Amino acid sequence: MGYENVTVGALIKSVGGVGAGAFSSENMALIVAVGTRNRMSKEIRVTIFYDSDHGWFYYESVRDELTRQYEVRIWTKNGYKKIEHPEPEPEPEKKLEEKQSEDDSKE
Repeated sequence: MGYENVTVGALIKSVGGVGAGAFSSENMALIVAVGTRNRMSKEIRVTIFYDSDHGWFYYESVRDELTRQYEVRIWTKNGYKKIEHPEPEPEPEKKLEEKQSEDDSKE
């Protein structure tokens, strides 16, 4: 997640926070740590979740400044994978026009 020299102070199972709320569940844990990011000391406080597909994971939503598109990153002990918003499907009229131009080119 971009941190270096991370020292975990506490791992609190069955407790976590999302937004302004706090929750209790067997499938979540709160990690409190310190680390270095951009050469500055930072407090790290993240809620991690558990499911059978990912194991323990953390997620974050990131906005690409160039494309202005959002992606969700699912972090596991093996790194992260991106879940990106798919490109929108062409409108039905455009699909019909494309099909017509394909048919015309075959003649």
